[in-house]
Amino acid sequence: MAVGLAVTALHVGRAMHAGSSGSGRLIAREPLLTLGIVSIALAVLFWRTPSRLTLNLVGYLSFGAPLAWVVGRRAGGRTAAVAVAALGVLALGTGAVDARRPPIIEDAYADSTIKWTVGWPNERWALRHTIELEAPLTATRAELAIPLAREYSGPTRVLATLNGRELEPVTPRGTGFRIPVPAELLAGQRRLSFELRADPPDRDLRLMGFRWGRGATLPDAASEYFDGQRWFPGTFNDVTGTALAGIYVVRLEYS
Repeated sequence: MAVGLAVTALHVGRAMHAGSSGSGRLIAREPLLTLGIVSIALAVLFWRTPSRLTLNLVGYLSFGAPLAWVVGRRAGGRTAAVAVAALGVLALGTGAVDARRPPIIEDAYADSTIKWTVGWPNERWALRHTIELEAPLTATRAELAIPLAREYSGPTRVLATLNGRELEPVTPRGTGFRIPVPAELLAGQRRLSFELRADPPDRDLRLMGFRWGRGATLPDAASEYFDGQRWFPGTFNDVTGTALAGIYVVRLEYS
């Protein structure tokens, strides 16, 4: 397309430089016909999107009509038609191009007070989430599913315990990870207290905190954090350095 437009521009330039002894009509028949054909083509191409149709059609006619008049006065109607057709090719070829970038969608924002990110600022830091059930569980295998605020590829391992019993270490990958929970640790339990530590701490490994705990079994007391000296209720946004009431976004999945 670029080569074609360049050749057309060269042709039109030579013709305008040479001049024309054509008739004195303001715009000859050829460029008017070309303007009409390109306008119809634009209407057919964009009739389902009125905003694009209006923008491309008005833009084409706003430049095409003056172009036809100027070139027609200097180089004749046929050359004006070529110039208008070249502009039409440009309008048709680029009219459907959308160079806009879609908005970035993130599950959580570091400075949000609704859904924020949490992590482990140092090696002594720990996160605790407690689930209280209405009835004791039978011996069934389960997993603690933890979505991440952003994609992660290591190398940190998450060391977890359930009611003080160690679970299998997990190295998070992708947008979330799962911690297997053996059936024997769940049998007969009504209160499940999970503690999570990072080995080593990595500020790129980010869990999510959420303001409201309506889905938690202990809405106001489900989540806690340990700063190396004592436990505090709620969550801690280590990016902004603020303690926030809420819960960690985790869920226990079992069959």
